[in-house]
Order: sequence, then structure tokens, then C-alpha cells
Amino acid sequence: MKPKILLIALAAANLFSPSTQAAVLYWGGGTVNIAANCDGISQGESGTWDTGISNWDAGSGLAHVSWAKRYGAVSGGTGGTVTLGGALTTLCLTFNVDGYIITGTSILTIKSGGIVANGNTTFNAPLKLGTAQSWIC
Repeated sequence: MKPKILLIALAAANLFSPSTQAAVLYWGGGTVNIAANCDGISQGESGTWDTGISNWDAGSGLAHVSWAKRYGAVSGGTGGTVTLGGALTTLCLTFNVDGYIITGTSILTIKSGGIVANGNTTFNAPLKLGTAQSWIC
């Protein structure tokens, strides 16, 4: 294989490797760290969304984690009021049930993945779209 082609192949492999793709976290709710291992689904309910509380489900059998902006967020289970505990960034938001209310005074930045609302959701917090977005209503 010629060096130029090899370099392109290695770059493509790195671009599509799992370590460079965004992870999805599932909302666990609450205002304190969740000690139990994750079950891989969103339990939902009210709580505080910030970077210091481990209330996000990272996948079955794993420990709950705190928020980091490289993730996409999925909310399901039981809807509730989610209070933003500071300025946050997400790659995308998915709401799979009715009844979520996002509230707070900090800005929630949503990157290119946008918002998928499979249930009624209310935003009472400032939103910032990180890139061009399309909305279909």
C-alpha cells in the first residue's frame, strides 16, 4: 500500500472508531450521586443536571457518571422537572416520554444532533444552538 493511501485509511479508521464517537447517557434523575450500578435505561424523574452529580446511566452494569459535554442525552422513564445546575453542552437531546420540564437560568447549548421529542417537553431555560439546525413540526 502506498504511504498516501495508508495515511488516508488510518485517518478514516480513527474517525469512525468507537472512541471518537459520542456516547449516549440516560437520565437517572435525583439530586445526589446514584450509588447503584446502571441498568442501561433512563429511569427519569426530577433532579439536577450538572457536572458534579453522578446521576447519568452510562450502560448496563457500569457505574453512574456525571455529565460531560461530549455526550448525547436521553430521557425516559417518568417525566419530571430537570433543573440546570450551570451552563451545559450536549450533542443532542432525546425525550421518550411526556412530562419533562427543563428549567434554570443557565444556558443549555445543543450541538448538531438537535432535539428529538417523542413526548411533550417544556423548556423554561435559555437554549443555544451550537450549529445550524433543522426543525420539523
